[in-house]
Amino acid sequence: MDGVDVVALIGPGTVDGGVALVTDATSGLAAAIAGQLAERGAAVVVNSASWVEAGEQLAAELPAASYVPADVGDAREAARLVATTIERHGRLDILVNMAGTAEVIAHGDDDASRNDVWEPVLSVSVVGAWNVIRAAAPYLRATGEGSSSTSAPSGEAGPPGRRSPTPCARRH
Repeated sequence: MDGVDVVALIGPGTVDGGVALVTDATSGLAAAIAGQLAERGAAVVVNSASWVEAGEQLAAELPAASYVPADVGDAREAARLVATTIERHGRLDILVNMAGTAEVIAHGDDDASRNDVWEPVLSVSVVGAWNVIRAAAPYLRATGEGSSSTSAPSGEAGPPGRRSPTPCARRH
């Protein structure tokens, strides 16, 4: 995951001295983004819903980083995540929404695309991103140059011939 282009992700503004919140940042692309932001001088808040040990470990490896567990699919937890970021750092400049979940199903198995499969995906991947954006927006606006980016890493999950019902509406 080396070579993440943070400038392409968040824009050409300065990162040094800023505060970044990266959701679901305990592994993969999100962890690489958190690392790049930290290398460029940002204080990084690492988040996940359940991988506490991995989140704490990543935060310990990065300068000026901390870990905050929260399920962003729950609006109250998303608001607490942002509030904790503000309490710890006094501001929020960068939000990278990477939280997502998927249930990989075989192509052609339309019967597997049931509500009980889609609801958790939508809760985290779409509603979760919205919950964090809504909670973070006033703080991002307050900095004058705040940025938010949303990705859908779980949409790329799964072996060939299988698909993940991660909504494309989450990408921008």
